[in-house]
Amino acid sequence: MAVFLGCKDFDSFCRMGGVKSTKKCKATESVISFAPIYTSCNLAVGEELVARWKPDRRCVFKHLKDNLFEVVASENCKLCVGDTFCCDYFIEGEVMQVCNLTHQGVSGLSYMAGKKGGVRYERIEPQQVCKRQ
Repeated sequence: MAVFLGCKDFDSFCRMGGVKSTKKCKATESVISFAPIYTSCNLAVGEELVARWKPDRRCVFKHLKDNLFEVVASENCKLCVGDTFCCDYFIEGEVMQVCNLTHQGVSGLSYMAGKKGGVRYERIEPQQVCKRQ
């Protein structure tokens, strides 16, 4: 797998930062991620992302404009329907970090989800959203 990704061997893959931590590789402060990424500039206005993280958290947010999102559904998490936040990118399997969160009328907050195990995402295109409603 390491050779397929352009490395000489597994050890050089580890030195490049391709693995957070294994028995063969020491943990590093920096990591290159090969995980899928959703960027706000590549999401259409109206498009939604479903975020899931442990133990049974689920949140759906709609892209409003630029890097601004609104929570449209929430299950077992601290974000509430109607909350808005800014986020430039969502990296599959990593912590979700948002800023400029407005939560229940209080603005200027930040929020992190999935600190243990990361967050998984599913993209919902605008026409799918219309069919669902």
